[in-house]
Amino acid sequence: MTRLFPRPRSEYLLAGFAILFAGIFTAKGLLIHGNLGTSAFDLGIFDQAFWRYSRFLDHFNTVRGLPILGDHFSPIAFAFAPLYWLYPTIAWPIAIQAISVALGGVILYYVVLTRLPGLP
Repeated sequence: MTRLFPRPRSEYLLAGFAILFAGIFTAKGLLIHGNLGTSAFDLGIFDQAFWRYSRFLDHFNTVRGLPILGDHFSPIAFAFAPLYWLYPTIAWPIAIQAISVALGGVILYYVVLTRLPGLP
């Protein structure tokens, strides 16, 4: 019976669950944001910062009236600027947050395998 239904390798299960987790929580985050359940104040600050960085404008934020680098310093914001050239929406950070958590689980799995080599 094992020839017809071979046991899947743990890496395939891990990748499948990581993709499933990222998909479900991206959809959930976008659904919550679409139904006005997120903190629009903070997302507005970051959305404006990402948009201004993508247009190579100054870092002054009109939501708070402060420079963005002094109020909500986030170096990852510069990485989001090219995504805002493609499609300027706050959905990018929501999706990448879920993907990052899923990748953290994959990294943790391999750290555990190196620390406890006897595990299957």
